[in-house]
This record gives sequence, structure tokens and C-alpha cells, in this order.
Amino acid sequence: MKVQELITRELYTAQPGDTLHRIEARMAALNVHALPIIDEEGKALGIVTSSDLSPDIRRDAAIADLISDVVYQIDVEEDAKEAARMMRDQGVHHLVATEGGRAVGMVSSFDLLRVIVEG
Repeated sequence: MKVQELITRELYTAQPGDTLHRIEARMAALNVHALPIIDEEGKALGIVTSSDLSPDIRRDAAIADLISDVVYQIDVEEDAKEAARMMRDQGVHHLVATEGGRAVGMVSSFDLLRVIVEG
């Protein structure tokens, strides 16, 4: 199974200038646990997950000032097993799915579990 079969093509994102407060509100409204930070060209600059939302962080800070520059990405043509390996090896639950270097979706550990359960 390819990564492109796992992802939802409706990619919810945040922009580098968005504040943490805005991102928290967007995540809650969309009922998602992660948002990739995407630039104007569609390149993933970072990702914010619910586990990153520490109460000690200033809510008015621009997210670009808070995110790490490490973004775990996987091409949509890769095998789903490679996504699982990458998540396991890197200790993450979300990968940005790319096509031609542009972010086109997300794959989560939940997506992989769904495939296992539903066959």
C-alpha cells in the first residue's frame, strides 16, 4: 500500500506568521492533533502537534519562532511500511506527505492503525 492511499488530500495547514493561539484554535475547530507549517511554495517548514502545546509557551508568539526546523516528510509514492518505520525510528506520530517536494497531506500513526484494523 502506498502512502497516497492513506492520506486525506484535504490538508489543513498553518502559516509561519500564525500565533500559537491561532494554531491552537484552528486545531480545536478542525479536531486535529497536528498542523504542518507551510510556506508560500507549499514547502513544509515545521509541524505543530498537540504534544507541543505546553502551557509555558507564549500564546502571542509567531509559530516560526517556536518550531524546530526538522520536518519528517515522506513522498506519497513510498510504501506505507516505510511511513511506519520512519515514525517508529524518529519517535513521531505524524509525517508530512509530499509530492514533487510540496506538502499534499499528512499521514498519522492513526492512519496506519486504521489500515491494520480494517485490513
